[in-house]
Amino acid sequence: MKFTREHAEYLSLGSLLLGCGGGGNVQQGINAYEAAFRNAEERGNSIEVITVEALAARHPDGGVIVTISGVGSPASPTSYTPPEYYPRLMELLQKQLEGQQIIGFISCEIGASNTFEPFVPASILGVPVIDAPCDGRAHPLGLMGSLGLEKKQLPVVQCAVGGRKGENGTAGQYVEISVSGSVESCAALIRNSSAQAGGFVMVARNPVDIKWLSENSAAGAFEQTMELGRIWKEMLDAGTPAEEMAEEVSRMLSGKVVCTGKLTDYRCITENALDHGEFNIRNEEGSHNVTFFNEYMTLDDGSGRRQATFPDGIMLIGSDRKSYSSAMLARAVEDGSAEGMTFSVVSVDYENLKIPTGLRYRSGYRTCENILGREMIPYLEHRSLFLD
Repeated sequence: MKFTREHAEYLSLGSLLLGCGGGGNVQQGINAYEAAFRNAEERGNSIEVITVEALAARHPDGGVIVTISGVGSPASPTSYTPPEYYPRLMELLQKQLEGQQIIGFISCEIGASNTFEPFVPASILGVPVIDAPCDGRAHPLGLMGSLGLEKKQLPVVQCAVGGRKGENGTAGQYVEISVSGSVESCAALIRNSSAQAGGFVMVARNPVDIKWLSENSAAGAFEQTMELGRIWKEMLDAGTPAEEMAEEVSRMLSGKVVCTGKLTDYRCITENALDHGEFNIRNEEGSHNVTFFNEYMTLDDGSGRRQATFPDGIMLIGSDRKSYSSAMLARAVEDGSAEGMTFSVVSVDYENLKIPTGLRYRSGYRTCENILGREMIPYLEHRSLFLD
């Protein structure tokens, strides 16, 4: 498929929703796809988004597909990762690949900026973006977007670049890193580098072959996301009220609107370039508690009964007709705009999303439980999610 700006708009709107609280900054995503279109136009070519099946037909002799992602805190005010850093990221990556041919790039997840991370390097190298991201929604841990490679127990390659914002919003301290090792050790080093860089880095990682991609990715997630974004755009243009928009999103994803109310009891902590915390949505009938670890992770009613647990989708839609990530919510709390708003909470069973291999091992959930202080695994183990 030739990817157009209309596709990009739909994908952006849908990605903010399916980021389910995480997935990065909307403007960063827009900057990324606009940079990709400029690169393609300068080179006289177009941007392609193709399926895994089309990739296999195009490259019968194989090649590698590389994940491009952002790692760190989307709420960080000091990060600096302009699209101009991508050529250096590609240099680091190709040195590590030692001659292996890159035949496509994929997103690490669906999210407002992370969906679009592969478009810039794809436009530089003239290869397609593959509709087979590591996850069909956003997730907080690098392991969760590693296509199950940690179970392969083979070394992987990861490269990252990023900076710390200097005076007048320009480049300050610059950081780059190129590592090879286990998925766990590389992910930890990349995470630490994001903290040193200013809170966020761009990463090229985990090259895989077509067979591994086809068996372990969230194939078709772009298609689902663009259709959601298309409907959202139609509702925005038609002036559809926010609560009706929330109902339509839940209908499209076979979910439900759990509650609508005011935001209360908000708290957020940023540690090692990740945000975590909780808040309540309160109305006359009671309150619901939402925790977040970049993404919205758990949803409980006022009696403590669990309503949704990551990787179930939890979405927050404001009365201003915007879908709110946790970072956007943090800014709305800080500037006071959240005080006069109501928010609808939509939950979607993970079976109605594109949930790949990387989200089906217990180890990542134990990390999330420790950080949030909430049980997750007991609410998931009877639902046929886990592979271990």
